[in-house]
Amino acid sequence: MRDTEQRLLITRARDSKHLFTLAVVVLMVAFVLALVMFSVHYRLLAGELDAREQAENNLRDSERSLRRLTGRLLQLQDEERRRFSRELHDSLGQYLAGVKMNLDMFSNSRPADRLLAEAIELLDQSIAETRTISHLLHPPLLDEAGFSSAAKCTWKDLRSVVESK
Repeated sequence: MRDTEQRLLITRARDSKHLFTLAVVVLMVAFVLALVMFSVHYRLLAGELDAREQAENNLRDSERSLRRLTGRLLQLQDEERRRFSRELHDSLGQYLAGVKMNLDMFSNSRPADRLLAEAIELLDQSIAETRTISHLLHPPLLDEAGFSSAAKCTWKDLRSVVESK
């Protein structure tokens, strides 16, 4: 019986050692697999972060480009308004002033003509409208005193035009 017990003990010890070795191997393989999975996951996250940073950089570049483009567009619009305002004031204003001077000279020779007086009155209003529109398109103060002062004066001009009508 002792021999049988001894054999059983040896068999159990061998089986126990074999199971222990198997458990250690399984744990090592699981640990190595976990490390591989962490490594793969880390690389995927790092790639995703790089892609996100690249997208944010592209977005920032696009925003800067859009700001420059918007600024340039506003500058071109301002230059166009300035040019249109000058043309309106200089050419049309001069023509209207010339017609008014001619009508004034003509009215001095015929003072009792009611139709002529109405034409001169309409011409005065046209000159005033032309000057107002020219100043509203591009206030001269904008170049001299800056935006804030020009905006205040333009608002006053606009209000006076609306109140006069």
